[in-house]
Amino acid sequence: MITTTRSLLSLCSAVALATIAGAAEYVVSPLGDDAAAGSVAAPWRSVGHAATVMQPGDRCLIRGGTYREAVVIKDVAGTAEKPLSFAAWPGETPVFSGCDAVTGWQRVQGDIWKARCDWSLGEFNQLLLNGQPGVEARWPNKSNDDLLDWEGQTFQACKQEDALVCPELPDRPDGYWQGAVLWVMGGAKWTSWSVVVENYDAATKTLSFPNAGKATRGGWRFMGLTRPQGGYFYLKGGKGEIDAPGEWFYDDGEKALYLQVPAGADANALAIEFQRRRSGLTLERCRHVLISGIEVVAATVNVLGSEDCVLKGLRVLHQGNLRGGDTSYGLGAKVGSQLSGSRNVLRDSEIAYCAGDGVSVSGTRNSIINCWIHHTDYTGSYDTPIRLAGQEHLVSHCSLHDTGRDCMLPGGQANIIQYNDIHRMGRICHDLGATYVCASDGGGTEFRYNWCHDNAAHGTRMGIYLDNFTSNYFVYRNVVWNINGCDIRLNRPGQNNHVINNSMLGKAGNWGRWASDWLYHCSYINNAVVGKIADHYNAIFVANRYDIPKEQLGIDTFMGFHAGQGAGLVVPGITGDKPGVGAYEPGDTWRAGHDFANPPNPEYRLADTPLRNLVAHGSFQWSRYHGKLGPWELTGAKTAKIIWGPGGITESYTTRDTIVGAGMELAGDEPSGVEQALPALRPNQDYEYITWLKLVDGAKLNIALYEDGKLIAQADEARADGVWRQLFLRYRSPDAPGAHRIAITKSGAGKAFVDDVSFAGIVKGMEPRRPGLVPVAATPPKRPPLPRRTTPLLVKSLPQGFPAAAELVQENQDRSKADGAPARAWLAHHDGVLRVKIDVPLTKAPQLDGPSQWTKTDGVELCFADADNNAQHPTFVLHGFPDGGCESSTEAGAPEAASTKLAAAVSFRATVNDQGWTAEWTVPLAAVAIPTAAGTDIRFNIGVFRREKRQWLQWAGTGAQTWRVEQAGTIRLE
Repeated sequence: MITTTRSLLSLCSAVALATIAGAAEYVVSPLGDDAAAGSVAAPWRSVGHAATVMQPGDRCLIRGGTYREAVVIKDVAGTAEKPLSFAAWPGETPVFSGCDAVTGWQRVQGDIWKARCDWSLGEFNQLLLNGQPGVEARWPNKSNDDLLDWEGQTFQACKQEDALVCPELPDRPDGYWQGAVLWVMGGAKWTSWSVVVENYDAATKTLSFPNAGKATRGGWRFMGLTRPQGGYFYLKGGKGEIDAPGEWFYDDGEKALYLQVPAGADANALAIEFQRRRSGLTLERCRHVLISGIEVVAATVNVLGSEDCVLKGLRVLHQGNLRGGDTSYGLGAKVGSQLSGSRNVLRDSEIAYCAGDGVSVSGTRNSIINCWIHHTDYTGSYDTPIRLAGQEHLVSHCSLHDTGRDCMLPGGQANIIQYNDIHRMGRICHDLGATYVCASDGGGTEFRYNWCHDNAAHGTRMGIYLDNFTSNYFVYRNVVWNINGCDIRLNRPGQNNHVINNSMLGKAGNWGRWASDWLYHCSYINNAVVGKIADHYNAIFVANRYDIPKEQLGIDTFMGFHAGQGAGLVVPGITGDKPGVGAYEPGDTWRAGHDFANPPNPEYRLADTPLRNLVAHGSFQWSRYHGKLGPWELTGAKTAKIIWGPGGITESYTTRDTIVGAGMELAGDEPSGVEQALPALRPNQDYEYITWLKLVDGAKLNIALYEDGKLIAQADEARADGVWRQLFLRYRSPDAPGAHRIAITKSGAGKAFVDDVSFAGIVKGMEPRRPGLVPVAATPPKRPPLPRRTTPLLVKSLPQGFPAAAELVQENQDRSKADGAPARAWLAHHDGVLRVKIDVPLTKAPQLDGPSQWTKTDGVELCFADADNNAQHPTFVLHGFPDGGCESSTEAGAPEAASTKLAAAVSFRATVNDQGWTAEWTVPLAAVAIPTAAGTDIRFNIGVFRREKRQWLQWAGTGAQTWRVEQAGTIRLE
């Protein structure tokens, strides 16, 4: 791929040589002089100097070699016809490096060397050894050069959140780790967090940080130390930990750099560089500037507040490192490249190897086209290859892969994400997707014509993931495979999210924390699915095909599957007039991902569909309005204001004054409200205007629609009981629609709270299903939970039989004690085989009246996974039935081949009596590559389904499915 990239650089340089009449041409070289003439014979030294001299239409050719400077082009402008052009000299590669060479090395002992180094970037320090990143001294050591493989040390659940206890820590004196940085993946492992260690107790092997608290510059620290799942960690920093080739440490007091070189090497004979500059190339407040064919190493590329600039054929490597110490959901620091301003383009470029974002995009109408962005977020935070904010951006024909968490965070409004190949997300974190948004108003963002596949996460895995409180997204013509979770997930509540004509080689679903959560005007239409799409009471399901055989809809056949023209529902602006089912129509051959040899030229063009919400800033949290009402005009007493409620998803909206994040408050005794002009309506189109509202202390609310200043429709709500409701009205536009405005007005005393306003078209066959919201009913007090299983259950090694003591299988999902007699389980192991016996009491013999089916007939399940938290191990699920039937399931994400191998290796038998039944398994652990040595830990759970009571029992209540073994318990082989 490097050869392809360099060929592209040469091509870009040749293109840049095209001559504009009357333009001047200048040359820059690492050996030049800014006092020279800037010619081929007498080149300048710096690109920045060239920029101060150049006039519209001029170009600067940059000779090959290394430029150890922060290149800044600032406050310069070309024109659309005569841009300023900076291009690599044909056949040469200019390298803008953020590093300076470190020389004068002296041996300390063995292979550890030391050199004077007068500069430091502090937490952003980075060392390159022969062009590859070294490792800041750490424990445990790295054994490979994969930045996304933490190779951390496993720990079990701790007793407190401000101290980590690990018996496997090496013998070090008291206080040894003070000042080191601790990186942790714990609990549910949504994100990493890091903290500076404050003390170390050698006797108990305890790392403590009592003053750290949960607030970090990157958001609330997600601790998880006390959760039963445990986790893994590593420690960074400490001169005494230099004990492997490539490990380094910077001593700020000595102004010295320490490094262990490969065995027997002379440090003075190696290329050793230490980062000195964070930025390699910056365009600030520029217009119509073209840059092509540049390589940037150990530094970022930043386009700041600029307009109509193009960066083409760049290669950006190792752009940012971070030591950590104050991070969580976010790193709290920009370590990747930035693209801001308006109508700027980054294209045909590679960005790779970064602690955080590959590139973050903000502003308006910026584009990332035909780029290859990979191996980002090796810190395991919420950083991604591409992060979007702002509006109307285009991300097209890119390849995004290998990242710690999600491959894209498509925030902002009205963005287009298309023809991208997105894969191998989740290399570090859990519960994530190829693309991920939460509590976001997409403003009509379109995610279309993408391939999303091969989620590498261990735990909850998604493809296209719209998490709780997300609205106004279109998801269509995508193909999703090898997710081993949920291919397209609409978590609830949600609004105006439409999933149309996608091909899913797995399944789709939804999830919410409260039974009343809505999916108002959310739809699954014309989708082709190998599995099923989970139902929901007010989502819309039309013309989907389920249970399609893999032979018809598989990795090698999805382009040819369409179920016939006319099999789907017509969705104006999204489908044709005779749509099929699935992502491809007959004759479609589109592919996703970058292609440097055949660069595409896509345009920004949103789908012209009536489904689009026409209300701007209806969620009151569009960032472009900076917390103000923006397009909303104040009316009446003009008391309307933006308020901010909790942004998290763990607290019910019923307890707060916004649905999530921002909302609007109307207060005072006098009538007060807001209005907004709508874009032109379609003729003869049905629309629905809705407002979510909560009234207190006697307030009333009216929503109204005006055409050419005349009131044409309205609806009222007067129940001031503090309950969130949906107020709506339907309207059909005339043959020749006039100018329309919507209005929201509060009257009476008290306050009105308003959120998530929508005015969207209704497509025939896709009418919203009522109710939009079921009021939350009072719930009875919960039973107290049983203690978590924080200590591993010791499984005895017995040649035959089982120990006398039984484990009780008696927990509901919420860990409360279930009604009725508990099931009992016995475990033993010997010679690499795990044996499990489960006795299930019933009031009578189990019914054997048909074929066994999990969740339909009596059954038990075993769920287990290797407990090594430092690797991505699958969770295996076995189902057993009273008729002696046994099956291996892939529902927890185990690869099909591995599941099939397990089914062939296990043995199962069932014994039925008039008071229940007994199940017995023998499971060769080698069949699933789980170690069998004494001391091996296995994540484990048992589930029981009793048909006569429709009752589920779990050995360890997980709050969800039995196979969520990371939330269950652990067994340890004696």
